[in-house]
Amino acid sequence: MKPTKSSDISNKMIEKIISVAYNDANVFERAVVYLASLNNNRIKSELESYRRTARLVHTFSEEVCPDKIFANSKINNLPKPEIRGSFITDLFSLVLNKPIASAFASLTVVLLIIATVIFNRPVERRFTDHEIQLADKQTKYALQLIGNIMNETQQTLKNEILTDRIAKPIHEGIEIVNTLLKEK
Repeated sequence: MKPTKSSDISNKMIEKIISVAYNDANVFERAVVYLASLNNNRIKSELESYRRTARLVHTFSEEVCPDKIFANSKINNLPKPEIRGSFITDLFSLVLNKPIASAFASLTVVLLIIATVIFNRPVERRFTDHEIQLADKQTKYALQLIGNIMNETQQTLKNEILTDRIAKPIHEGIEIVNTLLKEK
């Protein structure tokens, strides 16, 4: 007969052996384990080992636990109030619990900011003489248009608005007041 290894016994078979050894198995499981132990010496030795352990366990008597232990266990096993963490407390605990990781993360962020500032500088643009002259012409033209519009606005304000709409009614009102005063 070929010797078997402990790995040849499956976990289910070991569970059945343990339940048979502790007299917790049903009749069918007992029959399966007894038949297997007749054919396999490893199963037979495992069964005997667990039976010896079961006999030892059953010889233990029940002991009374002192009240002091119960009192201590009640005090120590009270549920502690749940502290809800916030982002700030999580960040603070991360910095305190893992200073190397937080220092590395901070250094990485600072280096990224410095790199973006250095590499994303605006390019200084050089203008040609032709572009400068063209811009000068366009500026003069725009200022001339604004000047013409301002002159027209001044003439309209002076002739139409101030004279016709403001000065004329004021003059008529003063004449009416004078005539009324002369009659008295």
